[in-house]
Amino acid sequence: MADRIDFEAAISDLTLGELAEWEDATGKTIAQMRDMTSRDLAAIIWLVRRREQPSLTLDDVLRTVRLGDLAVPDEPGPFGSSGNDGIGSSVISPGR
Repeated sequence: MADRIDFEAAISDLTLGELAEWEDATGKTIAQMRDMTSRDLAAIIWLVRRREQPSLTLDDVLRTVRLGDLAVPDEPGPFGSSGNDGIGSSVISPGR
C-alpha cells in the first residue's frame, strides 16, 4: 500500500456505521479515539480502504501499511489539539 493516507480526512469521512465497526474492532468507544494504538489506526484505514477493496481485512492493513504512509496535518483537527491524535507532524515517520 504505497498511497499516502490522509488520516484526518479518513477519520472525518467515517460513517456512523463505520464508527460502530471501529468500536467493535478495537473494543474502544469513540470517546477514546484520542489515545490510539497502532491497531486503532489500522482499523480506521481498514474501514476506509475496504470501500474500494471489499475483501481487505484488518490483518492485511496491519501487515502492509507502514508508519510513513500516514499523512497527518500540523493544524488542529476535531480529535486533538494538533491533528487527530496529538502527534502533530506533517508525516508520521519512524524517528519522530
